[in-house]
Amino acid sequence: MNVQSPQSSGWPQSAVVAARGTPWTRLELILFIGILAIVSFARLWQLESDPPWGLSFSHDVYTDGSLYTFYAKEFVQTGDFNPLGDERFGIFLKSTVTPVAVVVFEIFGVGLWQSNLVGVLYSLGALLCFYLFMRRIAGVPASLLFLLMAGLSYNLIFFGRQPFLEHAMAFWAFLSLVLVTAGRRPWVMLAAGFCLGLAMLFSKIHGIIFLFPFACMFLWRLKFDAPRLPRLSSGQVAWFGLGTLTAALTWFAVTYLPAPGQVSSFFQENTIELHGAPEGLQSLPDFIQKLLTFGFDSELFPRMTLCALIGFVFISAVIYQVCRRKSYRDGLGWGNAGYLFITAMIVAFYLSLMIWNYRPLRYGLILIYPMCAGAAILLTNLWRGWKNITSEKTPLLFWITLAVIAVIPGYQLFAASQDMVGTDWWLIVSKYSVPVSGIIAVIITAVVLHLARRHGPPRRSVFNRCVAGLLIAGCLLEGILGFVDWTGRVAFTLRDINRDVEMAVGPGAVVTGPYAQVLTLENRVPAIIHMFGTAHPDPEFFRKFPITHLLLDGGNVLRLTEDYPDVMRAEEHMCTYFAGETKVRLMNVAGVTGNPVAAVYRRTALEQGIVALRRGDTAVARAQTDAFFRAHSGSIAGGLLLFELSEGAGDPAAAEAALKKAVEFSPTSYVLMARLGRFYRDRARATGQRDLLDLARRYYEEAVRLAPTAERTLDEYQKFLESKD
Repeated sequence: MNVQSPQSSGWPQSAVVAARGTPWTRLELILFIGILAIVSFARLWQLESDPPWGLSFSHDVYTDGSLYTFYAKEFVQTGDFNPLGDERFGIFLKSTVTPVAVVVFEIFGVGLWQSNLVGVLYSLGALLCFYLFMRRIAGVPASLLFLLMAGLSYNLIFFGRQPFLEHAMAFWAFLSLVLVTAGRRPWVMLAAGFCLGLAMLFSKIHGIIFLFPFACMFLWRLKFDAPRLPRLSSGQVAWFGLGTLTAALTWFAVTYLPAPGQVSSFFQENTIELHGAPEGLQSLPDFIQKLLTFGFDSELFPRMTLCALIGFVFISAVIYQVCRRKSYRDGLGWGNAGYLFITAMIVAFYLSLMIWNYRPLRYGLILIYPMCAGAAILLTNLWRGWKNITSEKTPLLFWITLAVIAVIPGYQLFAASQDMVGTDWWLIVSKYSVPVSGIIAVIITAVVLHLARRHGPPRRSVFNRCVAGLLIAGCLLEGILGFVDWTGRVAFTLRDINRDVEMAVGPGAVVTGPYAQVLTLENRVPAIIHMFGTAHPDPEFFRKFPITHLLLDGGNVLRLTEDYPDVMRAEEHMCTYFAGETKVRLMNVAGVTGNPVAAVYRRTALEQGIVALRRGDTAVARAQTDAFFRAHSGSIAGGLLLFELSEGAGDPAAAEAALKKAVEFSPTSYVLMARLGRFYRDRARATGQRDLLDLARRYYEEAVRLAPTAERTLDEYQKFLESKD
């Protein structure tokens, strides 16, 4: 691991060129444009589609992205960023996502794909900035390989199609990184510091973790020269600090001072109150459990297993250099301060994020960049062939650190194999694998180092390149196969529900709830951001704002019932939609909130029909439904209402036509497909017509194709097949 640097004997002319920047060649441009085209296509194709099934255990892939473009939508549609005067979420309004979203909405209009385009711009920007950083510190081949590996990462592709603040944070932090590695002038360092401030304070507060890897890199560059990263002066670092301080003062003046109470409450609710104090800091066993499992349940590392393992090897290689006393006298024997930044970034974000109770996948996305970077550097070195390794004694601290690091991938590999083994005792084995994996890693590393020192490391050979090629292919296939699988079941139910909500509610409606923003992106229905389940719910919330409707999942229905029992006691359930497997209920609360503006809301024909049916007045329900369909050709809620009325009237032909009308309106809804399959199944049993069973099977199969992991649908389909046989 202690590879002798070719620059250790001085600064040759090539090193001087490297310090100024490697010139672009025609081949590099061709490869860069080709890779960029591929990764851009993966993010832009069918941009208004639903997230893939099982992308996140959290609802965030359906709810959170639209929160960050919400104020831009309001501004473009009404001319006012905050037409309802709700000051509670100024953090979202004043994030760096809002101005980009305004530009996108002004050019392309407001909608789902336009909102997602904001995320694509930021995520691609972050990818390109880190590519430029990699090009500077590791050279062209490693940077191109990084671009390909990170660009085709399954998680980065599909999370990169949504406007999360995490992408903005990554973009501004990596832009800062590019500036501090490519420039040395005061204004460049000032701009770099300001960009880091934007990442921390105007994007995502997690960006404050970047202070540690930046500090590590600066401390190293203050002392050591390197061909690719020349030494910095304390004055240059001071300019960087001034830029960050300027961003902090700007945030204080623009965001905090106008509403200090709301800002403090926002951070308190989102860090502690919603999910509780971090369990990882409450006891040593909790800390160890959080340390070992971070990134596993969220599918961060399981979706990039090989790349993550190579990344852990990279961390070990850099830590080896850091543990050498000689490194603090002569500099790193392998790599430069950029390698140190990558390692410090992985360690800092892993340890900072793993302690919390709520650890959604999007928080850990930032780790994909340095993991892919470390893997790309190692694989490039393997392809080229390693240099000579010195025979100096391996530091004791390295062995200790290696043993600690190795237990994380060791435990997660054993835990991941549980499904394949299928026995409970394997989980017990995985617990004992924690110390054993550390010992095994130490033994393997010791053997490799011994053989490399005695016989020399592998030189450039066909074998080296075959191994490197297979590892690269393995890293790439993990993301490519996932993307290809998704292309066979693309769904657009969020778009269809947006259109349906616009028809279901009438003029004067104002919607709130966790799904309010995403289900009003394609229409002009006003909405208000609100988070239910906080420690201190606002008792005047419904009286303050003219809210007429709620769009809630089951968990938030329970929280709302606890916080606002009077409202929920009299709510009128209008319709149930499905966002993935989550039931989203549309509820009318216009007359029970105590708000005088909401109280004068007039129900639409569809709402009147639903209320009449609940009362048992089928004549009024049918008349209102007919009136609704005279104005609208298709609808999910309307079709289901008509289906229910027709079934109740004993008219199966009309019921079939109504359900088909709903399917035509939303042809990629697995719920409607399964419902139509159930209808044909029941009709076949009632009439004995075998051809209806074939229709039932066809619609069930389509439902399973669209939603391969929807347990209820899969179970129903399996029972249908068993009963058919």
